[in-house]
Amino acid sequence: MVQKPRLCVDPSAIRYPPPAISRQRGAVMIVVLLALLLLAALVFYVFNLGWAAQQRVVAQNAADATAYSGGGWVARSMNEVALNNIAMARLIALINVMDSAPMAVEHTLIDQRALKQQIEDQFRRGVPDFWMQRALTEILSAVQMEVAALEPVNAQLNQSGFDMRTLTYYDAPGGKGKFWTAMESVDAASQVTLNNLGEAAQMAAMEAGRHNLSESKDGVALLLPANNGLPWKRGNFDDFRSVLGARGSYSGLPPRTVETARDPDWFNYRGPYDAVFGWRWFDNQQQSWLRGVSQNPVPIGSGGGGRWETRQPDPQFYIVFGPQRWMLDSLDNLETGLLRYSRFARDMDNLGDDIHVTSTVFWMDQLARIKLNYLWPGGGMVNVTHPEWIDDFDEARSIAAATRDRIKATRFVVVELKSIYPASSSKFGSDGSWAYVREGRWASPRIFYSRSWMDPTYWGADKIADHIWRTNWSYQDTDDTELGLPLRTDPDGKVIPYTIYRVDEYMFAGIDVGQDVEVGNPHNFASRNDLPAPIDFDHQQVPMDNSSRAQFFTYLGVVRQDAGGRLWPGQFDADKTHPRVALAQVRLFNNHSWDMWTPMWHAQLEPVSDYDTWLATLERDASLLATVPDLPIEFDIGELQTYLTSLLPLVQADLMVH
Repeated sequence: MVQKPRLCVDPSAIRYPPPAISRQRGAVMIVVLLALLLLAALVFYVFNLGWAAQQRVVAQNAADATAYSGGGWVARSMNEVALNNIAMARLIALINVMDSAPMAVEHTLIDQRALKQQIEDQFRRGVPDFWMQRALTEILSAVQMEVAALEPVNAQLNQSGFDMRTLTYYDAPGGKGKFWTAMESVDAASQVTLNNLGEAAQMAAMEAGRHNLSESKDGVALLLPANNGLPWKRGNFDDFRSVLGARGSYSGLPPRTVETARDPDWFNYRGPYDAVFGWRWFDNQQQSWLRGVSQNPVPIGSGGGGRWETRQPDPQFYIVFGPQRWMLDSLDNLETGLLRYSRFARDMDNLGDDIHVTSTVFWMDQLARIKLNYLWPGGGMVNVTHPEWIDDFDEARSIAAATRDRIKATRFVVVELKSIYPASSSKFGSDGSWAYVREGRWASPRIFYSRSWMDPTYWGADKIADHIWRTNWSYQDTDDTELGLPLRTDPDGKVIPYTIYRVDEYMFAGIDVGQDVEVGNPHNFASRNDLPAPIDFDHQQVPMDNSSRAQFFTYLGVVRQDAGGRLWPGQFDADKTHPRVALAQVRLFNNHSWDMWTPMWHAQLEPVSDYDTWLATLERDASLLATVPDLPIEFDIGELQTYLTSLLPLVQADLMVH
């Protein structure tokens, strides 16, 4: 067996570096290690500085979120209460209007059926003039459609077994009415909202702050003041009177307000119906009146002719109305569209102010107004007439002679025209030479109601047919576009007037001899003490001034966060004795009205102010903060107070708080 040769190395042949060179190499290695250590420390330092800057931004964002969420919760809560107040007032108005609907529809249907029959009877008796025939045909066609529209509604409300009282009556068949139950629920929700306002705002603030401090294990977010002390007051049911009105006065103002826009405090206490909804009547709104002196002796005629003049409204003075007036005004289409010739009140000037209104159907307005007055103390039950019409004029005169008080209303169809030619002219009635008088509430043809007996034989008018009387008269005017009469002057520039001729005809349309019936009262509660009520500030404690704004509508968000470094925190934070703290301040405002009726409260961040006051608030609320749920057990309020107090000299020197 052949053995492999072995490699033999002579140790004496190996050359080692000199001792001096070895020492140099060792020194280099030490320097490199030290450099690497210093570089790592520098990297750690730069990283921790960046991390600290980032966490400072995070903390400030968290403080902003804390303050805004807590203050925003308070603002939303006040807006919720305001909306609930509005909802309760609207429900009360809805009770008055809806409870009026069955009787209003039934009475209107009786009126219109009788009017339809009376016009049909008049055509059988004879109508001599073409313009009267045309007008009666127009009315008859409209009334036929009105009756057709009213009959199914009346059947639903009065004949189908439906009982409106289950909705509208406080003490309804089968229990409390649904509208009243809804009001009580809304009232209870408002009370719960305000009773828990401080705790709910604190929880909302903490939750928002913690979400922004998600990477901090010991992060804490708080809201000052710790428990909202907003002074609020639940009023009583009669506080709705200023909002809803009474006896025809629909003010639409919250309970604590000034009377009119002339008051210097008006802007600050306008309430929702002015500031939000814009429900206004201008005191000097565009008003129209006939120019000239009346030459027509008929008391229900339109008077002196000529054009209507207007004046511009005064925007500095207006009256605000509330939900019931708004609901009734919303029925305009029933008058102008579906019920043009129903018994509406605009032509009842001589009947007394108690029923003189505009822009709604007569029966609905009258009944809803009665039910509104039932709400307030001092009013008894009210009767209205259940219509029963007699068409024959001779029978009507006999009844008037025997028992005048039996007649509750007299009705006429009024048809008035104007012409550039007198009735005696062969050109009278030619195309383009005449027009119906249709100016404002004097629109022709129209239905006129009087609340008592009215005998046309005393007017001095000419009787031209059974149940029809006529007057002829004239007046002068400078121009009339409907008749094609432009303004004209003589060579000296003096206006030359025109003579315009009027032919007015009046058809007797019956008397109402119906019996009185009692208007039902949906507000049949036994006691006023348990009724729903609106909530507002306690304005004696919360006047509209800077002190109230600072005390009750300013909040401070406080965030405490671990101040440790990300890398090597033991060395990096060796000299740090306090955690990182950030502050943010929010203020609530309502630029529209100073109340809890107007849902326009907002929250807005602003620079921190009154730092020493916040320190006092923190000291005052320390015991409350200690009981806030979900706070870390190790959280030390005293440590937070000490740190914030240490910053007071910096704040007083106008240095940055955080």
